[in-house]
Amino acid sequence: MQTDMTQRIRAIVAAFLAERDGGPPELGDDDNLLEQGVVDSNEFFDLIMTVESALGRTMDFTEADPADLVSIAGLARHATTQLARA
Repeated sequence: MQTDMTQRIRAIVAAFLAERDGGPPELGDDDNLLEQGVVDSNEFFDLIMTVESALGRTMDFTEADPADLVSIAGLARHATTQLARA
């Protein structure tokens, strides 16, 4: 299931970046989206809301380590955990 979620999150991130920039940069699943300048802190919150909307679920981030959420793989792990709790 993790691989499927990683693919879903990758597609959501690519679509988000394509809307903004016309095309996503090449990203590895573990690349830090903030450190690499792919998104800034404001855009990151927009990205999170886009992910939630695409998954049809508001996610709880209270127990999440913010450092784990800045990559496609980290978002996928968190989304998988959140959806498993549903």
